[in-house]
Amino acid sequence: MKLEPFNVEKPVIGVIHLPPLPGSPRFSGDLSEIVERAVREARILEDCGVNGVIVENFWDVPFKVRVRDAETIASMTVIVKNIVDEVNIPCLLYTSPSPRDLSTSRMPSSA
Repeated sequence: MKLEPFNVEKPVIGVIHLPPLPGSPRFSGDLSEIVERAVREARILEDCGVNGVIVENFWDVPFKVRVRDAETIASMTVIVKNIVDEVNIPCLLYTSPSPRDLSTSRMPSSA
């Protein structure tokens, strides 16, 4: 059975971990640089043969249980739109942390 939208039985999914976005305490102040980096990484993953990519705001720490900030949502929308325009593989969006996370905040162990 082939999985949609990947059209293969066992898709290989690459992950693009975004640097801190607007609204995050660690945001560098240059969204265009983040967009360029994300598109460049998506192209590399596509060239390496992955079947799709997930874009995640992994470095927006400390994480909130639910991402509701207009800045974060708008930034991720711009980034994913640019990726979709530049590659020919599916692009999925994931916001950290998962809605399953019951804590109010968490940091990755490497932060």
